[in-house]
Amino acid sequence: MTRYAILGVRAIFTTRGGKGAYRIAHALDFQASIKDPKPLVGFSDTTSLHIALWRECRVVGFHGPHIAENRHFFPEKSALHLRRALMEPESQIVHQDRNECSALVTIDGVATGFLVGGNLGALARAVGWTCPTFDGAILLIEAIDTFIGQIDAALTQLRRSGCL
Repeated sequence: MTRYAILGVRAIFTTRGGKGAYRIAHALDFQASIKDPKPLVGFSDTTSLHIALWRECRVVGFHGPHIAENRHFFPEKSALHLRRALMEPESQIVHQDRNECSALVTIDGVATGFLVGGNLGALARAVGWTCPTFDGAILLIEAIDTFIGQIDAALTQLRRSGCL
């Protein structure tokens, strides 16, 4: 199969959430990604692609909006943060936003490290084939419409597999 370099492309944005991304993650051209890394932007099941690229190439991805999202879910402030992360070389600082409907941070302090993770179901499905170790990483977990028992089961699977 002939592989083509896409000159001038500096990032790849998904157009949807990525259902079925686990079916193609193993077939990514990891050597091309190492030679000419391009950050991937997407969320949800796109997590399978993010962690495959991280594990095999250490290519940075962003758990962020896909092209079809609207400003209700990803307001202008989010777009500015994503632009800064993609375009500016310095490290990014993530702060808790008490106005967001995400879990509250209950432990004070500062953590430094690679922010890795994504959709919890996709992370758990990756155990045994593409799930990297999260040693030394700050783990980001997306779990929407997920019961506490499902969260516990997925985290237990990740822990017992050695990924956590």
